Amino acid sequence: MKQELLQVILIVSIVVVTMILLIGLLTYTIYRRNYKKHQKNFTDLQLNLKNGDRVEFSNGLIGTLVQVGPEYCDIKIKSGAVMTVGRYAIIRKINDK
Repeated sequence: MKQELLQVILIVSIVVVTMILLIGLLTYTIYRRNYKKHQKNFTDLQLNLKNGDRVEFSNGLIGTLVQVGPEYCDIKIKSGAVMTVGRYAIIRKINDK
């Protein structure tokens, strides 16, 4: 009786550990795929910035690029003021159509 109980506990433990490993592997795979996709989109965005593009920044600020530099950009906001902001804070281009 005791031997059978130990075998059942061993089998259940192996199944539980296997399930945890499979769930962990699946989660990692999905996370990694999304991370690579996000990284590619961000790189494409940064490489294709040009003067005149309307962009949105991570804090919600929206403006038009006046000058694009390697680390900073000058943007013109709605009031007409020109601000210098970090280039890598840009999260998307805004397509006005």
